[in-house]
Amino acid sequence: MATSPPLSFFVRGPDGLSLLLGPPFEGEAEKKLEKVTCSAAKFSPDGRKLAVTTAEAVVVYDADTCKEVLRLPMAGAAATFFSPRGSYLQTFQKPTGQEKNLTLWDLKSGSIAFQLFQKAMSKSNWPAIQFSDDETLACRLVTNEVHFYDGRDFQKGIIDKLRLPGIAGVQLSHAPGSHVAAYVPEAKGQPASARIYKVTEVSQGEPVARRSFFKSSTAQLIWNKGSTGLLVLATSDVDKSNQSYYGETRLHFLTSNGKHEGAVPLSKLVDHLYRFCFGYYGVFWSLFEEYCSPAFWDRETLKTLGTTKAPLSVTSEWSPDGRYFMTATTAPRLQVDNGIRFFKCNGSLYHETKYEKLYQAEWRPAPAELYPDRPPSPSSSKAAEKKQETKPAAKPAAYRPPNASNSAAVRAQSSQMEKLSIDAQSQSAGATDVPKKLRALNKKLRQIEELKESKTALTAEQQEKISQESALRAEIKALEAQKS
Repeated sequence: MATSPPLSFFVRGPDGLSLLLGPPFEGEAEKKLEKVTCSAAKFSPDGRKLAVTTAEAVVVYDADTCKEVLRLPMAGAAATFFSPRGSYLQTFQKPTGQEKNLTLWDLKSGSIAFQLFQKAMSKSNWPAIQFSDDETLACRLVTNEVHFYDGRDFQKGIIDKLRLPGIAGVQLSHAPGSHVAAYVPEAKGQPASARIYKVTEVSQGEPVARRSFFKSSTAQLIWNKGSTGLLVLATSDVDKSNQSYYGETRLHFLTSNGKHEGAVPLSKLVDHLYRFCFGYYGVFWSLFEEYCSPAFWDRETLKTLGTTKAPLSVTSEWSPDGRYFMTATTAPRLQVDNGIRFFKCNGSLYHETKYEKLYQAEWRPAPAELYPDRPPSPSSSKAAEKKQETKPAAKPAAYRPPNASNSAAVRAQSSQMEKLSIDAQSQSAGATDVPKKLRALNKKLRQIEELKESKTALTAEQQEKISQESALRAEIKALEAQKS
């Protein structure tokens, strides 16, 4: 059997990008490519190419040889994205006037395959041009419409259109590219909706499946492999129940044949868990509990392989072979304790590297056939646990703002003065409360005297009140002595 290629990953910090080999490795990971100055980096889906964004250009490297294969003259590129088969590289520049700033590059020739003007770019609408997995179809969202293109020849221009007023999101199904999902947010009292169309019938404007729902201003559309089912993760900016600062989230499901649609219940008992499937055959799971505490499970036996701690993790990702789990603490989300951790599939910590500042850390993707799926070895897992026990992560130090080092004494003195002030106030309050208490007790005593003189039958509550007369007189006597 052929030997599987080694794993690799890149890290990017203020001093540039480095491409490293492993794990496994001894000591530190070997560097294949070191300190390439850049502002962003992205692997192609098959892992064969690496696009690095510099101030003057987007440079494409061969990920195996680490040699530069293409340099695209793109000063100030704000975003890049590879097509599924790596035939095209999509780039976006901040608009200047009405100049065309969204470019699709042909990576074989280095020429421009398609170019147009894009007013703005955000995380929710990038990439602006979406492809099916076989790259035979592409689409782009514009105001109130979705435009469709031949992914093999963009010179044909727009080959079809979907007209849908208010559309704010679109997702082309991947394999096959037979359907397209559209999202229209809630507006003017009308509910939000998610709709599925056949790409061969989009011009008719009739969806094959539709679901409407309220409490949604944005949504993420997620297709399954096979294009038979669609998940809609709908969110609202405001939670009217005041249970969440981040708004409300709901999950909906639709099938592309229109036979099933409905809400997916999210149990409050498990809404703090996040599931990650790994291994190309889905053999293992990891469950992320609150405070970044992943638990590793065997999907076939449903047995726990191990648990660990990964505090302050911003990103997490399985290696292509499903044997290692990488978590990263990165800036600007967190400015302290930046670094990466590698865990084995049994939850044991394999390696940890700290960085003064880390912006990005990603595995190099690889085709599934390069890493045949296999179950964990019980003997190797036990040996690894004996050799290197998982050390509990040190509790991160509390953040202290600049110039706060000399404030401890001031805070201690302020605390002491505050305590003395509270004691003095409580003593003063106790002295001024005596006349007030006396007035209240005397009032109760007068009410008891009136009840005793009453000729009507007394209720059980009134009789109980009269029975408290002696206790009231004793308390009044004690307060009068305190007052004098």
